[in-house]
Amino acid sequence: MCGSEKTTSKIMSAALSVLIAVMIFSVSMAVPFLCRPFYYAQIQPLKLTETSGMTEGQIRQTYDEMIAFCLGKADDFSLSLLSWSKRGADHFADVRALVLWDIRLAVISCILCLAVAVAGKLGRIKSYRFCGHGPGFWAAIGFCGILAVIGVLSALDFDRAFTVFHSVLFPGKDNWLFDEAVDPVIRILPQEFFQSCAGLIAGVAVLWCVALVLADLRVYNRNRRNERKNVY
Repeated sequence: MCGSEKTTSKIMSAALSVLIAVMIFSVSMAVPFLCRPFYYAQIQPLKLTETSGMTEGQIRQTYDEMIAFCLGKADDFSLSLLSWSKRGADHFADVRALVLWDIRLAVISCILCLAVAVAGKLGRIKSYRFCGHGPGFWAAIGFCGILAVIGVLSALDFDRAFTVFHSVLFPGKDNWLFDEAVDPVIRILPQEFFQSCAGLIAGVAVLWCVALVLADLRVYNRNRRNERKNVY
């Protein structure tokens, strides 16, 4: 019986915690770009037809063209219904690079997490449970802690957070500051939409974290019950 027991690895547990956190982050960040109906649902509430002078159908078409480029489905940036500047196109190229990088990171992290899980099932090594909790639990707790700090700072001053966010992602560049006279696409991308995107990303991440914590607590409670049975 003893020969069938698996050994535990603290290094494996720590590495898997980081990997799971990366997976939560990258997948959550990709959701707004992959869920176009999320944008469509805000066209009327944000009164984009009034601020842009376009019909809802035209707004959808323009948004679809922009997202297609950002997701790598179009080689060159182009909007059939609006003009754009080289400066604006360059910014969308920067966004495209980040989006594609994020999607690759999401796919790779998901595959690696699955590979580690399968290897743990087939092999004789498993993740060490720090304080009785597994990697998923600590990844969720750590990620939610960081998310809470960012959320509080954003709630206090979203404009400042928005500027810092762009400064970090696009260091040394200011082409994300659009002039609607030469890049009218900004009229259908108001700051309120990006606030909604931030909320969606946070919501997806929190739901994922809650699921991980609840799943871990089931294992934790089961292990505690087994320990008590063994004592008596």
